[in-house]
Amino acid sequence: MEGDGEEREFVFTELDATMVHSQEEEGKDIVVKLGVMYSGKELESQTAQHKRYRLKEKVVYGGIEEPEEFGEKVYLRAEEKFSLSRAKNVLMIGDGDSWLRGIAEGPISWPPTGWIGGT
Repeated sequence: MEGDGEEREFVFTELDATMVHSQEEEGKDIVVKLGVMYSGKELESQTAQHKRYRLKEKVVYGGIEEPEEFGEKVYLRAEEKFSLSRAKNVLMIGDGDSWLRGIAEGPISWPPTGWIGGT
């Protein structure tokens, strides 16, 4: 997955986490973090009765790791695919959980130009 070096107008990054019950340790929950990155949306069909959109240049990453490591890996995948550091606008979308804010505002050279998240 090599970035083409092209400067993109937008790169969108949606991040979230979910809990999964461990089958190995009773009563233990595992936090799985997920990220979807894309450069925009396009209409799938001009003639369909209901409009459906497809994500352009979609990249997906998931992991069971600490937020800092997850954020770094998501950033590296976005840099590989989109030349993220050259994007004009990077929008990070999440529910506002503290681990997401840590990625958006943390020590990684993550360049979001906008953040949409809950409070």
